[in-house]
Amino acid sequence: MRQSRKERPDGKTDRAGRFYPSESEKCDCCNGLSSPTRAYPMTLLSHCRTAKHVSRKHNVDTKAMREMVKFIEENHIDFSAQDATRLVIALLIDTSTLDQMKRNRKKHLI
Repeated sequence: MRQSRKERPDGKTDRAGRFYPSESEKCDCCNGLSSPTRAYPMTLLSHCRTAKHVSRKHNVDTKAMREMVKFIEENHIDFSAQDATRLVIALLIDTSTLDQMKRNRKKHLI
């Protein structure tokens, strides 16, 4: 959702166009990253769109999140960005729901 730019990470852009994530957006994976510069104003914005960052922000497994996103994309499930994010997180909390969705999808394909 973030990589397709349907959802933007929370933060502010200064007059020079440099993006800085809000305190609520920052995670441990942001520590040690280079601050944005005039030459590279979107370094933190790009990072905040990665699966690693989003999974850490929502305290879910990165691999499982990628699998869920892949499932949604392969099955052409269309959601608003906010709905998709909520669904992914809810399903990652209860992985049995994802397994059930996969089984139901296979039944419809047969």
